[in-house]
Amino acid sequence: GWEAQQRGYTTQMLQTWNKFCYTEGVFELSVQLPGRAQQSGLWPAAWLFGNLGRATSIISTEKLWPWSYDHCPDIADEPANQYIREQQRINACLGADFTEQYGLNPNQGRGAIEIDIIEAMPGNITFEYKTSKVDTGKCDVLPDETYAYIQPTLPMVATSLQLAPGMPQWADQR
Repeated sequence: GWEAQQRGYTTQMLQTWNKFCYTEGVFELSVQLPGRAQQSGLWPAAWLFGNLGRATSIISTEKLWPWSYDHCPDIADEPANQYIREQQRINACLGADFTEQYGLNPNQGRGAIEIDIIEAMPGNITFEYKTSKVDTGKCDVLPDETYAYIQPTLPMVATSLQLAPGMPQWADQR
């Protein structure tokens, strides 16, 4: 049989949806991340999320997160722009008939980006991108020197700006 065990668990969320809009400035916080660096099952983070999506409601983020594209490409350029008319719910291709009913600016795309201030990924593994993705046919072959950049070893701590369609693969991202 199995033996019941009790373990303490704490989670925190400061929910500011529809109460606070952050437009510019500095955001400062102090956090203490739980667990040991190799402890699996945890994914602690401190992050900001766009006001259009609500972190606890999947339907509010569907086709809004992590989109933040404010351009309406020509139909011929749709593939290069990840089919924005289909992928981003509030896109710049929508005219005034759509946007006026919600009090939005016509021809302006809106989305809900995510800013990860700190995100910890505990564990004790190295993700083998080439073996997992390329050799199985899920992703295209890349130059050999590229794999060293996309092979994370856990544990790791990261910060990121998650938005789509994102930046071109080899763009200067300083």
